[in-house]
Amino acid sequence: MNLTEITNNSKIKSPANNLINIHKISSMKKNFFLVFLFFQVVFAGPGDAGKLVDQAKALLDQAKYQEAEKIIIQALEASDKEKDNYNLVRSTKLLGTLYYNYRELAAAESFFELADSLVSAFFPGKLTPEIEEELYNIRNNLAITLMESARKSSVSGNLQKAEDIFTDVLDYYKEQNNDAGIAAVLSNLGILYRLDAVSDPEGDNFAGTLRDALDVLEKAEDYADRTGDKNQLSNIWSNRGITYQLLGMLDSAAYFLKKSITEFGETGNEYWASITSLRLGYLYIETAAVNEKDSALRGEGIKLLRENILKLEDFRSKLGDERGRALFLDDLTNYYVLLINELFKDKDTEGMFNLAEMVKSRSFIDMLSTKASGLEENIPENLKTLLAEKKEIETIFRDSLWVFAYTQNFERFISLVNEYSKIYQEQEELQPNLQTLVSEETIKLHDFQKLLDDSTAVVEFFVGNSAVYSFLITNKSAEVFRAKDTPQRIDSLVTKILADIEEFSNKRERFVSLEAINHRFDDLDSADYARMWFNSNADRALQYQLFNLYQNIIGNAANKTLRDYRRVIVIPHGFLHSMPFAALVSDFGNLDNTNSRHIARPKYWIEEKEILTIPSASSLPFLLKSGRDDDGTIMIIGNPVYPTKDPTLPFAEKEAKSIAKHFDPEKTLLLIGQDATETKIKKEAKNFDIIHFATHGVYKDDALQSYILSTKTDTDDGFLRASEIFKMKLNSNLVVLSACLSGKIGSFGKTEHIFTTDDLTGLTRALLYAGSANVLGTLWSVSDQSTGYMMEKFYHAYRDEKKSILQSMREAQLAVMNYPINSDWSHPFYWAPFILIGSPR
Repeated sequence: MNLTEITNNSKIKSPANNLINIHKISSMKKNFFLVFLFFQVVFAGPGDAGKLVDQAKALLDQAKYQEAEKIIIQALEASDKEKDNYNLVRSTKLLGTLYYNYRELAAAESFFELADSLVSAFFPGKLTPEIEEELYNIRNNLAITLMESARKSSVSGNLQKAEDIFTDVLDYYKEQNNDAGIAAVLSNLGILYRLDAVSDPEGDNFAGTLRDALDVLEKAEDYADRTGDKNQLSNIWSNRGITYQLLGMLDSAAYFLKKSITEFGETGNEYWASITSLRLGYLYIETAAVNEKDSALRGEGIKLLRENILKLEDFRSKLGDERGRALFLDDLTNYYVLLINELFKDKDTEGMFNLAEMVKSRSFIDMLSTKASGLEENIPENLKTLLAEKKEIETIFRDSLWVFAYTQNFERFISLVNEYSKIYQEQEELQPNLQTLVSEETIKLHDFQKLLDDSTAVVEFFVGNSAVYSFLITNKSAEVFRAKDTPQRIDSLVTKILADIEEFSNKRERFVSLEAINHRFDDLDSADYARMWFNSNADRALQYQLFNLYQNIIGNAANKTLRDYRRVIVIPHGFLHSMPFAALVSDFGNLDNTNSRHIARPKYWIEEKEILTIPSASSLPFLLKSGRDDDGTIMIIGNPVYPTKDPTLPFAEKEAKSIAKHFDPEKTLLLIGQDATETKIKKEAKNFDIIHFATHGVYKDDALQSYILSTKTDTDDGFLRASEIFKMKLNSNLVVLSACLSGKIGSFGKTEHIFTTDDLTGLTRALLYAGSANVLGTLWSVSDQSTGYMMEKFYHAYRDEKKSILQSMREAQLAVMNYPINSDWSHPFYWAPFILIGSPR
């Protein structure tokens, strides 16, 4: 949806569309290098606030969000200095619009509410027409944001709240005889009714509510026609087409969608024309399915999807930062998924693979490409320092600025504004029009196959709305399979597997507690209870779930091919990122049906294969070039003095000292306890081939804030965050994170939503970007005893026996699995969370 700016003297900008995230992209010459086209900013002087607000608004209308952000900050600064309350309100509203377009709806909602409250605070009593109109525009934007929140996360009550606000705003525009305003609000109400209908597609009122939406949209069209706003009319026609499609009135849907596309084309709105063309392609495919598989119409639908997805890729390449690129396709991936489904029907494996790679990990690939291009190396050191400071404040803007504003902490709010304006001005003086991000094309199937050797097979997953696909790729062949169950059922199975695995660590304690009650009158000691435990049926069901999942997402056909390959590279997608693939059971004959052990002991997939993970196929060329010649240097961080109340890890310190024995003391930097400072880690990391962390790691919903604990200093707080690691410069072959949850990844920003685009981040991806060829991380909290044992076995194989990282990782996992002293360690809880992400060389 797009936020509208309504005035009597200006046309309305594009109204909301509830199915897609609208970014109106200005036409720019396509370059391989993405360029920050920084506007030559007029810095705030006396009376400049209003000009800056207008300038920022114009940039927002052109979807130049980063440039707009800088001007908005300056407008806030100028408004404060000039005591211009009206433009302070307008600037705050534009922050809401900006954050809306960044898809950070909670922040957007807060800024709109703040702007509304500022009107009441600054302008008590009767409002002037100008301020009153601004107030109702703020409320209209707030309602759109609430409506979008309801669509994306089913926030209870938000649709009703949005409808109430729209109704109030509509009454105001009717009193003012503002046809443009009436048209915009009616259009938004039509979308709201459609949202209400699709929230309960099986409900009795589904069709009736959609007809209500059509009635309101028809009225909106009448008012928009009076104003002559062709852009507004085009959007209304598009929404009418979508609503007719939901009602099954496909001919009417096609009529309005084509009418909308024509008008968008005539007005030069290429982005909207592409979006509506995608919808028309979807409609053609649906119509062909209804009309006895009309192959010509289906072919036209596929053609529209192909052509306009390529146009989306072009629009995306012009967005200015990795966060924006990660979020851009969030609401548009349904069209990619739809085309992938159709290509599967056509048995077009190559087309499916190439399209899936377009969706996955795009901003991460652009970041790796930027690093490989050497672009960053050409930036002067003083500018690098300045850009780092600017990035830190931008992070505060994205994550915390609205909190400062909304809590009326204006002193902190304005100080950040002033600091940022100063830094931005310095950067402009040093180097305007700075190139900062490369746009890289994703790898094609035949190029990817050339990177694989004869012993390696790749299993790449793609999770769509209605199907899970697995690509089986070798240097000689490529196949694609569709999972037997729906994504929802497979997701539930993965969730159940993970819950059962993680629950195992508590089973023994609960078992002993229960038996102690049952035998409270018997003279039993700990050895007796241990014998009872080892004679029990502690866990025999998990193996069947692991076998079921393998059959579902890989299957017998792929398994026959995989038998000829000793190494498997896994490329997860969606919820499969959480799955420990090493623990899968590939064949019915590998199940343990003997009942001879308290824990079932099937033959796990890791016992058959070396298993490596990579973020995407397109990341492989960069990973193969990472790292350095093995020079035997290692930095080991063990059990630092935590800046939190987390318990110390005595086995972690033992682990660190044990690992050091495998290396030349002159090439080893051992940082234990008070010496394991964040400052020293940042300073020394670039000098070592291997970096080993034996400490707590913490995963955060905002994955960039995930951290590794270290000892704090006067300059560093002891939380080595993923966002900080991205700025480090490594040249290592391996980073080991024998820390809890260090291998988990999540979204840019705090959100419960995992994007289909799969543009995820976290500690592992930060380390890969920083320059490590491989990262060994963990998916859940692990026992420090079993971890210490595993790491000892890993380094024995890697350093003493000179085996590869991947071979050593596998042998270490098998050693834990077959640990002779404690058979509990055969359970996946102890060895399966470890995943190696990186280069197969």
